[in-house]
Parts: sequence; C-alpha cells; structure tokens
Amino acid sequence: ALEAGEGEVAALWRETRGWSLAAFEEIYGWLRVRFDHVFYESEMERPGRAAVEDGLARGVFRRSQGAVGIDLEPHGLGFFLLLKGDGTTLYATKDLALAEVKFERFGIQQSIYVVGAEQTLHFRQVFKTLELLGYEQARQCHHLAYGLVTLPEGKMSSRVGNIIPFSRLRAEMDAYIQANYLGAHRGDWSEEEIAETARRIAVAAIRYGMVKQDPSRSSVFALEEWLETEGDTGTYLCYAYTRIQSVLRQVAQARGLEPD
Repeated sequence: ALEAGEGEVAALWRETRGWSLAAFEEIYGWLRVRFDHVFYESEMERPGRAAVEDGLARGVFRRSQGAVGIDLEPHGLGFFLLLKGDGTTLYATKDLALAEVKFERFGIQQSIYVVGAEQTLHFRQVFKTLELLGYEQARQCHHLAYGLVTLPEGKMSSRVGNIIPFSRLRAEMDAYIQANYLGAHRGDWSEEEIAETARRIAVAAIRYGMVKQDPSRSSVFALEEWLETEGDTGTYLCYAYTRIQSVLRQVAQARGLEPD
C-alpha cells in the first residue's frame, strides 16, 4: 500500500512524514547545516525496481524462491536479496538506485556513506553488486561506519524509555551554558546575543565531541563533560578562540596608538 502511494495508509504516511521532515529541518537550521541535494527514500522505489529488472535481464541477478538477488558467495558476502517475493523493495533496492542516480545524473566519482557500523556487511554487498554491474565508481565508494552514542549509564533504548530527544538535549545544553557561562553578561548583552552565543557553544560541543571520537567505537555522551571549558572539548575551543580574538583586538588598538 505504501509503495502504491494510494489509500489511507499512504495518506497517513505522507502526514507523519511531513512531521518528521519539518522536525529535521528545524534541527538542521539550529545546527546551520545545509544540503546541496536531498535524496528521498520513496523516490528510489521505482528506479530501484527498474535496476533490479535490468540486472535480471543482463543475467547478473537471479530469482530465488520468487525473490530476486545476487549470489555473492564467491566474494564471501552471501546472497544479497534485492527484491522480495511479493515484489516489494528493500533498502538494498533503493541503495542500488541511489548509487546509480549519483553516478549517472551527478557524475560522482567518489561516494562516502556515513552510516552506523551495524550496516557494514550491507554496504560491502552494495558496493560489490555495483562493481559487478559494471560501475567503476564502486571501487571509490566508502562506508564510514560509526558506533553508537551511549549515555554514561549505558545504551539508549526506546523500550526502556531512556532516549534523549534532540529538543530535550538542546534545552538542557542551553540551560547549562546560560547558567554557568553567560550569567555575567546579562547586563551587557541582549537576550538575542545570549541565546545565539549559547547556541554556538552547544553546536561546537556537539560537533567537536563527535568528530574527536574514533568513529568505529561507541561514544559516551555526558553533558557536563562535553561542556567543560578546559580540556579536549568544543567548549574550550570556543573559549580559546574568544581569548585569541580579544588579544588580537588589543594588539590592533595598541598599534593604532603608535606613531607612524
């Protein structure tokens, strides 16, 4: 019903999808993140099915118990399922279509997939399949795997109820930064300046806290540690940058007082 795009189920999907996309856009705006192009999963269903049919016609793929896939056993990668027996698509189907769109429409020579480490086998299968389909760019496809972000008390789980929604994370970071670092500026700065400064510190803490990690290992998020003003943190980098700018301003002022 979803792939047909019609009926009550599809209408409900479009509504809830809209909620999700709006929430993502709000988060990206707060992070000042932009994308040159967005590929939607639903847009890959039809070209994905066409890619599978093409692979069948060329003899690269084969049918097995009504489903379609490719035997990657000779490469140590098992059997890679591409289309279910009932004709519905899979992530594999859409990843093939997405790669072909990138290669053919956008001329991409190298593609980096930033996806969790649990998908390592999947992407090895995707890249090998693309290679067997004749795409030379497949050798320049790379899966940048990353581990989970956990809490000090352990792994987050929606079943346990210990997940941290981004809205809550942002609110807690903002409150901590304003209470501990920006209180002294309330008499001199406007509320807008305080809010923007808090946002920049929070973004720096998140970005640096993530990129300094070994991506293959899990990261432990401890709010107060990531917001420390000393040590290996994004907060410290903001502090150091601010101090350096202050020194440079004083040097410029001092030079301005000196005779030519």
